[in-house]
Amino acid sequence: MCSFLPSEGQFLKAFSEAVERAAQRGASVAALLRRLEVNESRLRAAEKLCLHCAGSGVDSHACHRAFHCQNYFLKIDASDGVERIRGTTQGLQLG
Repeated sequence: MCSFLPSEGQFLKAFSEAVERAAQRGASVAALLRRLEVNESRLRAAEKLCLHCAGSGVDSHACHRAFHCQNYFLKIDASDGVERIRGTTQGLQLG
């Protein structure tokens, strides 16, 4: 038998470790995509509230510095989360 080939036990151990690493990466990607979904949902809800409060789409987009409004900060936070996660997913070539 060739001494360069791993034994069956070594091969199975290496294979098992590779499968475990792949499962962990898959779970991480799923968690990342779930966080993206949550942030996009928060952003849509915040934009809907802006639209309701301002009365029209044009007026709601004009509120770029509505520091008096708590929803303004929620929208900024959600938007930053979406952009950060999208940047990560694009870096991983996921979307």
